[in-house]
Amino acid sequence: MKTQKLIICVALILSSCSALDTTVKNDTSNEIARFVINQDLKAIETISPFTLVRFMALDNQHITVMGVNKKSFLLTLPESCNDLRFAKKVNLYTAIDNVVQVKQDKISRIGDEYSPCTITGIYPISQVQFDELARLNRDSRNGNNTYPLVR
Repeated sequence: MKTQKLIICVALILSSCSALDTTVKNDTSNEIARFVINQDLKAIETISPFTLVRFMALDNQHITVMGVNKKSFLLTLPESCNDLRFAKKVNLYTAIDNVVQVKQDKISRIGDEYSPCTITGIYPISQVQFDELARLNRDSRNGNNTYPLVR
């Protein structure tokens, strides 16, 4: 009887944590979608030239990237880009060297067993917009905000 109660308690705790995680992901995604609309960001098809030096995964569908020239972009990905938000390093797979293209190029976590995710949108962002996305990211991660360098 005690074992059954313990199993039920553990199951309830785990399901609560899972539901909370989903809510946080949805809230972050919704905030980023509102940000794109409120900031009137305009999608582009190509970034050229571009060499990735920094990134910040906002959630599993959005990542900001910065190039050597210090220009920043918000990239959108399919909803199925599993656990990108936990990325410490990423690979950018491009069909053409130093060019990033929508619907052709892909991004993935280094060491990830999942397939790379196709880039579905590119939005140029200013430093101020980058900082605002960083704030949204920091708030959603309770202060854990990093800007890993790509090596």
